[in-house]
Amino acid sequence: MYEPRWYRDNMGERFRTLSYSYLESDIWLAFDVNNTTPEKNIIDILAKKIRSLRNIFEQYFILNPQYKTSLEPINTSDSAPLLVSRLAECSKLTKVGPMAGIAGLFAQEIGEVLKEKFSFNEIIVENGGDLYIDVMEELTVKLYAGEHPLSNKLNLKIYPENTPLGLCASSGKFGHSTNFGHADLVAVACPDTVMADQLATKFANEVKQAEDIKKVIDNFKVYEAVKHISIFAFNAFAMAGELQLVDESMC
Repeated sequence: MYEPRWYRDNMGERFRTLSYSYLESDIWLAFDVNNTTPEKNIIDILAKKIRSLRNIFEQYFILNPQYKTSLEPINTSDSAPLLVSRLAECSKLTKVGPMAGIAGLFAQEIGEVLKEKFSFNEIIVENGGDLYIDVMEELTVKLYAGEHPLSNKLNLKIYPENTPLGLCASSGKFGHSTNFGHADLVAVACPDTVMADQLATKFANEVKQAEDIKKVIDNFKVYEAVKHISIFAFNAFAMAGELQLVDESMC
C-alpha cells in the first residue's frame, strides 16, 4: 500500500528537493536552497552510490542467501564487507534480521556522501519512508500513521543539536516491509539510522494488542541510543524520549 509522504510537498522555500528511483530504492533529497550545484551532478553521484551499495549486498547474497531473508540476527563471514557486517552487528543488539536496517543504511550512506561531495550545510534523505536528517535550523516532520485518528496531526520537532539523526518507521497496516505487529505506526529516532530502522521494526513487531504499547514504552530505554519513540496503535498514542511532539491542532 502506498503511503503519502507529506513532507515531500511541504518543505517551503527552505530546501531544494529532488527525487530519484532505481529498482527498490525510492530516494527523495532536500538540501540547501541556495546551493547551485546542477541537479544532474547530484543525481549522477546519487545513482553511482546507490548502485555501489546494491552491488555490495547483491554480491554477498550470492554466497550467503540466508542473510537476505533471515528474520533473526545472523553471523557474517570474516571476509564480509564492512556495511554487511554493520547491519549484522546492529541486529545482534536489536534482535531482528539484519536487512531490517537496509533502508536506513542507504539513507545515511547517501546523505553523508552527498553532503561531503557538494558541501551541503543541510541535507535530508528519505528512502522508502525512512529519514536521515542533518540540519542547522529547527525542523518539524509530520508523522503519517495511516487510518489512525492522529495521523498527520503530530509533528516531531528536531533541533540542530539532535542531528545527524535517523528517523525511521514501521507499520503493521501499510508499507512493503515485513511486520508481525498491528501498530498503525511506530517511529524511532536514533543518531545511527541503521539502529533506528531496525528498532522501528522490532518495536512494531511487539505491538500485537493494546496492552503491548505500554510494555514497549516501559522497555525502550534498554537502548540508550533511542532519542524518541512514537507509537500509534488501536486508536491510542504513546511517546517517550528527548524529542518534542507538537499537536498541529494546538498551533
